[in-house]
Amino acid sequence: MLVALTGAIPKPRVLPWATTGGNFLVRVKSKPECNAQKYHGPGAVITYDPDKFEYTPEYLKVGRGNRQSRAAAIAEAEQRFADLVTPKVLEMLRLANEVRRKHGLSEMRLEPRLTLAAKRHNIDIARHALMQHTGTDCSQLKDRVWDAGYTWTKIAENLAGGNETAAATMGQWTSSKRHLEQMTIPAMTEAGIAYDYNPHPPRGGIPIKHFWTLILARPDPWRDRRDGRTGDSGFNDHLKEKAPKKSRKGQTSVGKKS
Repeated sequence: MLVALTGAIPKPRVLPWATTGGNFLVRVKSKPECNAQKYHGPGAVITYDPDKFEYTPEYLKVGRGNRQSRAAAIAEAEQRFADLVTPKVLEMLRLANEVRRKHGLSEMRLEPRLTLAAKRHNIDIARHALMQHTGTDCSQLKDRVWDAGYTWTKIAENLAGGNETAAATMGQWTSSKRHLEQMTIPAMTEAGIAYDYNPHPPRGGIPIKHFWTLILARPDPWRDRRDGRTGDSGFNDHLKEKAPKKSRKGQTSVGKKS
């Protein structure tokens, strides 16, 4: 299922404790009203001046912006990256790059900060059984990517739900003109990917259990050089040792904190 919402997201009612997977319990609380934004097609790609970043006003109102320093955010992303790179994530990266190669484009590499940003949003939509680019905390794509310590010149985001496998999900995106356009933007060289499974979607959400988030980006290397962070730092060195497996090990409980 691919859904893009516009307009205001209504406040959901407060629900009782609900099991969201494993032994984790999550209380679905009343959420603030947020103005949803649509991120589909090259015309919706977010361009950025790293010295003029501003959080979405609604996101700041709920007290979410500037959660930690840039250095701390980068350190967290680097520390968690290996655990976030699951067989499902690697398979989706392979399929996304296969699509790009067929269009004569360069491949993308997994980036730790983008991967963490994708994971945070994916857990959010999986936990609440939603399919929207606006977070339940009113965060937008740019807020989540900035909070992960990443600076960019262009970013875009694809969401999908309903299918467990990367192949079926990629089929959803390639059959959608706008989602395919985003995956084939020439400038994009880095990606963040996340998959989550919620066996018990809460009432009021959409009746699906599998959720995917793909963030595509063109980095701003000048900002990283200025801040003393250069190169790949070996982030992708271990990926060759990991191979996608046909198992459920890549699933992550949406009740886990991210």
